[in-house]
Amino acid sequence: MVLNPPPRRDVSWTPEPWNSCMPGRVIWYHPELRFGFIECANGLTLGTVERGCLDLFHEVKGPLATTGPATLANVSTGREVLFDVEANALSEDQVNELLGLVQG
Repeated sequence: MVLNPPPRRDVSWTPEPWNSCMPGRVIWYHPELRFGFIECANGLTLGTVERGCLDLFHEVKGPLATTGPATLANVSTGREVLFDVEANALSEDQVNELLGLVQG
């Protein structure tokens, strides 16, 4: 992807980071523990909801490729979610192992 600068020189322009609006879908969520897994382009992301609401199959957009607090747009509800990304780019095997610990 090539980022083209704006046509006028007097307009300031900064490209967004590549992961700032990464789309994802909630594939597993535990409402009592408030953590879940989001499937996105770089794999599976694990995190906890600090503020807001997520549910199974909700569509979200935000910086899912970096760890730490992230403000996600919950496309399904039209609201923001503060999501603390604890791990990203997880494989399906890693997620299954973590879920086994939770359910174990």
